[in-house]
Amino acid sequence: LSGTKYGCGIGGCGACTVMISTYDPVAKQIQHRPANSCLLPICSLHGAAVTTVEGVGSIKTRIHPIQERLAKCHGSQCGFCTPGMVMSIYALLRNHAEPSMEQIISALDGTFQTVNCKKYNEINLAIRFFILTSVKITKSLSFPPQRMAQEQLRTLIFHGKRTTWISPTSLNELLELKAKYPKAPLVVGNTSVGMEKLKKTHHDAYHPIILHPVRIPEMYVVSSTDDGLVIGAACCLAQLRDILMEAVPKLPEEKTKIYQALLQHLRTLAGEQIRSMASLGGHIVSRGSNWDLNPVLSVGKSVLNLASEDGKRQVLLNDQFLAGCEHADIKPKEVIVSVLIPYSMKDDFISAFRQAESQKNALSIVNSGMRVLFSPGTDIIADLSILYGGIGSTTLSARKSCEKLIGRQWNDQMLSEACKLVLEEIFLPSSAPGGRVEYRRTLLVSFLFRFYLEVLHGLHQMVRTYPFRYAELSQEKMSALVMLPSGVPQGVQIYQDVDSGQSPQDPVGRPIMHQSGIKHATGEAVYIDDIRPVDGELSLAVVTSIRAHAKIISIDASEALRVPGVVDVVTARDVPGENGKDEQAYAEEKVICVGQIICAVVAESVTQAKCGAEKVKIVYEDLEPILTIEDAIKHKSYITEERKIEKGDIEKGFESADEIIEGELHVGGQEHFYLETNSVLVIPRVEDKEMDVYVSTQHATDVQELVASALNLQSNKIMCHVKRVGGAFGGKITKPSLFAVIAAVAANKTGRPVRFVLERNMDMLITGGRHPFFGKYKVSERRSYFHILPKLWDSLSPIFPCHLPQHGRSISCSTRCTAVLSHMLKRRNLNHTVENMYQNADSFLLEQPKFHPWDASYEPVKTFRCTLGYQNMSSSVFTHLENLPAHPFSFFRCLFTVLFCRYCSCSCPSVPLLRKQLAAGLVMSPSSDVQHLRICCLHTCVLQVLVLITVSPALDKVKLGHISSHDQLVPSPLLFRMKSPTSEYCT
Repeated sequence: LSGTKYGCGIGGCGACTVMISTYDPVAKQIQHRPANSCLLPICSLHGAAVTTVEGVGSIKTRIHPIQERLAKCHGSQCGFCTPGMVMSIYALLRNHAEPSMEQIISALDGTFQTVNCKKYNEINLAIRFFILTSVKITKSLSFPPQRMAQEQLRTLIFHGKRTTWISPTSLNELLELKAKYPKAPLVVGNTSVGMEKLKKTHHDAYHPIILHPVRIPEMYVVSSTDDGLVIGAACCLAQLRDILMEAVPKLPEEKTKIYQALLQHLRTLAGEQIRSMASLGGHIVSRGSNWDLNPVLSVGKSVLNLASEDGKRQVLLNDQFLAGCEHADIKPKEVIVSVLIPYSMKDDFISAFRQAESQKNALSIVNSGMRVLFSPGTDIIADLSILYGGIGSTTLSARKSCEKLIGRQWNDQMLSEACKLVLEEIFLPSSAPGGRVEYRRTLLVSFLFRFYLEVLHGLHQMVRTYPFRYAELSQEKMSALVMLPSGVPQGVQIYQDVDSGQSPQDPVGRPIMHQSGIKHATGEAVYIDDIRPVDGELSLAVVTSIRAHAKIISIDASEALRVPGVVDVVTARDVPGENGKDEQAYAEEKVICVGQIICAVVAESVTQAKCGAEKVKIVYEDLEPILTIEDAIKHKSYITEERKIEKGDIEKGFESADEIIEGELHVGGQEHFYLETNSVLVIPRVEDKEMDVYVSTQHATDVQELVASALNLQSNKIMCHVKRVGGAFGGKITKPSLFAVIAAVAANKTGRPVRFVLERNMDMLITGGRHPFFGKYKVSERRSYFHILPKLWDSLSPIFPCHLPQHGRSISCSTRCTAVLSHMLKRRNLNHTVENMYQNADSFLLEQPKFHPWDASYEPVKTFRCTLGYQNMSSSVFTHLENLPAHPFSFFRCLFTVLFCRYCSCSCPSVPLLRKQLAAGLVMSPSSDVQHLRICCLHTCVLQVLVLITVSPALDKVKLGHISSHDQLVPSPLLFRMKSPTSEYCT
């Protein structure tokens, strides 16, 4: 069953989604839930039914409507994530025969957010089918419920080589086991313990005893008391969400403030698969710094109900518990049975905040829970709690700051004092893990400011309690409280109908389904790791450098060769030919970055190969590393000749300048994050040293040439097979060739087939990503050029009326970047016409993982060689225009910040209205339409929204509609030249 894919190994991408069906003896029905199979221990599935994508439908039998609609609506591109989407929707339909659009979008949270191929609109179109039609799904059980009832009476014990798995049936039995094995973890969904394997070595990732308390009724209790709701610790987060959604409408609003704050996070926390697996108790006791619910539960004064053989007790879930203080912590022999989440009070205000890379299915960069309690009928602070996550190793509390603010009035003076106190108490050093120090420090006060405004808004609405005290917030301040919409996505497809006279056999312009679309949806599309094992196949694991720059003194593989199942260890000495061209396949005398491959271990299984790789001992002699582009410039670490473009007399231009502006631009590297990791299968043929190389690559010719060169063979003896690639975005152009060489050399040495499939963490460690970039610019201007001409459209001619010399140095880290530098220089000008210009580009060698010299794709938003050059030029122009006199400033700034791009014109539903307004010459003002377009632009990588340009039908004037200052984005504008005003709207 190869339809279920392995994408990340931590439950983040959803490619491995399956449906788990279990019998609920209380409800006496089968429950279906999606789950990430990469985290599911097989012991946890005893008595359950597992449905994979093959069980939903197949091209050999009959495909399911879900699979059919995704394929026919063009909902797949590489198809690697499609089986996970199918299973997510299928699990939803098994529980809700007629789901709402919101439910479907929520079900796809764990897969939809990782789509990197711009198929959002097609997938959206496909899933709308299930709202408009009734899809029949068989509900026949795949196991007898009578047997499930019998299994509840038995304690289950599974013994393995390293771990014993115990699933008790009663609370007393669990407490006895916990007393006997106090270090044994309780595993419900395995979303925390399961990820420990990525942080530890092969042996340390296993626990001798694991307790599985999913069959204990007390841990699933849901009850309402006078103090609040009691939720069982084993209830999953999806259950918690459903419980709170049902309870909130039934309770007075003043009692539900903490529940509404929790729901705000539960709608965005992780994906539906993780929400269906992770338990409330596990979320609390794991105490991750980025866990969103813990700060909210803490400020809400939640209480943990604990039990042990010594009895029961309660512990307050406060900042000291989250910090792991001994006096406030759980004892080793205790377990969390349930959690009391109290009702909020009349004078309570509770808010939850988080900032992440994306709205859903992303760990928060910083999260926070805040609560203030006022003295009855006043705005005097009686109690205040502020907690932050994502700042340190645990959730941090601004306890001292809160104590100093008690008794203060809720006003602007209190806010200023609070911001100062919080920044002093919550200290974040410049070398803090995770980086983004200034950004995270800004979020501390940003969340506090939003909480202040939310409370003011709440006090204004409580007119009976606080008469004539608080005015309504201004529109500007209210904008800070508006959340980005997370509802149903909208999209528009613009296409041209096929001419009626076109031949039916002519496919051009017709919406033809992807040739492998049905196979993608059924999981029958074969990727490299789906190819069945061949006789004698070996698995390969690599040993990588842990030093940035060092000499290799020795490689000791003696212990690795003693590991059962290990066949051999392959090093650079085993390469019969050339050991790579621009980059060594196996490091020889020294390593030049962390993650560089030094040797490889081949074994009978993947587990044995990994275990053997951990046993290889390497002795290094450290050398001084070059880690930044600035250091590379200092050390003159050039790897290519300088590339430059000159025009005019640059020195003369500077001499005659009225003003000279200089600046720098830094752009970090970026991971491509294709879902299918780099994979290679090499099968030696019997005759003539020929080999079949099955590889996931965008450059098959390079693979063939490098493998032939490494084996000292003619290229025609290497057959490179590429059926399909599970995502690439430019990340599989050069690196797969090196992986193919590594596997081919191992196959040549052992004479057996070798499979080399990287796990996600190893793939990201070795491959690097898109280049980092550093640019400098120097711009001069002569103000005599800035006179508005009699005819405005003359000033929009191809010759820009501005003296704009540009001097820059753009450095990237790659051994194959000559072409990149050339393209970057040629396209850097965008549409600026400059009288005098000198620009050059160099590439430097850094002791970092190699960055691919080619970009993610040739499309405008993703292209490396164009975008970074554009950004450097645009930054110089923007800085230049910022310093212009007031009169021409508005016009030229408007020229360089045109809003529209082809993405918005194709996908934003606001565009048709904007077109009409533009054609009519209407002046645009901030409105719902403009706001909607701005949000759309954020998701399509438009760099700045400042000014809309509209042209009247008479073409005699240009009207400017300014968007208010708080809507401005990052100042990196793009210029789109307008040669004539005849187009329907500005592009």
